[in-house]
Amino acid sequence: MQAQNTASPFIFELYTEEIPAAYQQAAVENWQKNAEKLFVDNKIDAKGIRILATPRRLALFVSQLSEFQTSATEVLKGPPRSSCFDQQNQPTAALKGFAAKAKTTPDAIQFEKSEKGEYAIANVQTGGESSLQILPQILDILIKGLKFPRTMRWSDGETLYARPILQYFAAYGNKTGLSMHGTGIFNFIQHSSELQGHFIFSPGGMNLPSAGEYEEQLQNIEIVGDPVTRKNRIVELLTKAAGNETLVLSDATLNEVIYLVERPGVVRCSFPEEFLRIPDIVIISEMEEHQRYFALRRADGSLSNEFLVVTNGNPHNKEAKLNIRSGNERVLKARLSDGAFFYDEDRKRTLISRLPDLKTIIFQEGLGTLYDKVERLKPLVKLLSRQVFDNQLEEEQLFRAVELMKADLTTQLVYEFDHLQGQIGRIYALADKEHPEVAAAIEEHYRPRFQGDSAPETQIGTVLSIAEKLDNLAAGYILGRQPTSSQDPFGLRRQALYLLEMIIAQGKYFSFPDVIRQSLQGFEKNTTEPIDIAFQSEQIWEFLKGRFVTVFEKEGFDKPLIKAGVYCGSDDVVDIFERMNAIREVRERGDAFSALMSAFRRMDNILETAKVSDDAKINDTLFLSDAEKNLFEMSQQLNKMIDIEKRNYGQIFQFLSEQRENVDQFFESVMVMHDDPKIKNNRIALLQATVLPVKKLLDLNYLK
Repeated sequence: MQAQNTASPFIFELYTEEIPAAYQQAAVENWQKNAEKLFVDNKIDAKGIRILATPRRLALFVSQLSEFQTSATEVLKGPPRSSCFDQQNQPTAALKGFAAKAKTTPDAIQFEKSEKGEYAIANVQTGGESSLQILPQILDILIKGLKFPRTMRWSDGETLYARPILQYFAAYGNKTGLSMHGTGIFNFIQHSSELQGHFIFSPGGMNLPSAGEYEEQLQNIEIVGDPVTRKNRIVELLTKAAGNETLVLSDATLNEVIYLVERPGVVRCSFPEEFLRIPDIVIISEMEEHQRYFALRRADGSLSNEFLVVTNGNPHNKEAKLNIRSGNERVLKARLSDGAFFYDEDRKRTLISRLPDLKTIIFQEGLGTLYDKVERLKPLVKLLSRQVFDNQLEEEQLFRAVELMKADLTTQLVYEFDHLQGQIGRIYALADKEHPEVAAAIEEHYRPRFQGDSAPETQIGTVLSIAEKLDNLAAGYILGRQPTSSQDPFGLRRQALYLLEMIIAQGKYFSFPDVIRQSLQGFEKNTTEPIDIAFQSEQIWEFLKGRFVTVFEKEGFDKPLIKAGVYCGSDDVVDIFERMNAIREVRERGDAFSALMSAFRRMDNILETAKVSDDAKINDTLFLSDAEKNLFEMSQQLNKMIDIEKRNYGQIFQFLSEQRENVDQFFESVMVMHDDPKIKNNRIALLQATVLPVKKLLDLNYLK
């Protein structure tokens, strides 16, 4: 008889050499994702699962882990009776095998009748095993399930891990120092009956009275085992150390620092004020990208020459604190000296003087240089200025921005900090006394760079950004590097999405294929092979419409209706968006619209089999019912609404959804294929007059 199934805390810790921060964060996420499922699959009740981690520790903590698996009785179904016994009524191999599977003997197997015959059955007791017997297999799966960008072997073992595993420690309730020996990876890593302290300040083993005291025991030596608690502690220390100055808190840097320290402290440092002549973004980039420091701003918003370092050392000791400060100040000073040199060299020339240098930078192999790209964009931005902003932009400023948009790629600062391209260009342009909107556009033409990034704020920046992404899109197709189901080498899906978003945001109606053709024509001077402008523009436009389909599908539209709207024949991005948006609003009010579309599909199907000219006339004197008259009035009203230049799709689709009763009444009371040819042809003409305006709104072929 199984003992009472009690529950106790459980802790398992891998103690390793220091793991890279990104690796450890990924390991935490992996265990958070998979641990609970493994316990459920193994019928072990586990409450309060948490993954704890420091640079040298990865631990699985369960606040309440059941001592035994959950017990259950399952009914196994076996072979039919006819297969269970031979002619001498002795058990066959089939019955013996089933009995072995059920962990019983053939004579204990019972039989049960069903509609298909009589089959062998057995009641099998599952679960009930000790959790400690199963835990090694669970932990083995968790450890081997960790995938790192790079792994290593150590000693003569066969284990692969990000860094050497020094030991593992496990405890269940008051049972500490548990061994997992004999299972998978545990044959190759060392077991310990003690926890390891801090490798410098409290080296050696520590006894753990019980599994539930794991975090408390680490806290006794100032180690914060929980990443979330450690993050909050670091923010608290940084905020306190910042004092009256404003902390420049980068989430990316903070999330990395969490896994660089396990015993967090903060030291305030400084660098010579002479380096403040360097652009702020360069100094902050040096701090965050290379050193994981935190910058400070003064009350007036200017950058301070002081900064904060999150340390794994002992900031309470004056001598240690001095060593930490001087070491970090020395490193940053050296880096800022390089930055200052690059900056001073860059400022010996104006940004516009660097334009010829773009001739030495290849844009794409076979498509010329960045200088060629700049020249190619000039007619394109002029067209976009007319289409998107009705020629409201100052042409001199627009072309100046085009000429300067890539110039900072020739500077030493951007060569050293390539992620600052555009931002450095803006700073240098302002220093050269360029127009502020021109300077802003240099930075903004890269936006949006990623999901959630802000769009360009200036009109010139918007035009340059659209032109840049169109040019990249055209280049990808000319080179045959367009996106496939598995590859997108130029990141064209993302750029196409941002392109559509920016155009929609401006709300201007124009033929987008015309703009695509202009973009493709710009490449004719840069390629040795002729470009099929018509074919390539059609390919790119189809690709962009495909992106529309993807966007609306994510918002819950059914795909046939999306395609009916997107592939309606419109060549206008804003028009398609407004059309789809109106459909969404109407559909949210009820299902009448979908039902109505079914009726229009039926009309279109009838017209496909009937022979009627596009200019067939309707004779209202041949109407025999109110249903025909009502449908005729509806078609006339719909045609008037569509012929109005203003695209009020919301009003049109709402009107359509309100006509369901008239359409239903027509099909219920009117026989289209009347015996009288005049009446039949008149009714077919009526259907055509009703369907044609709908087909201007939606491609009904996608709804069939």
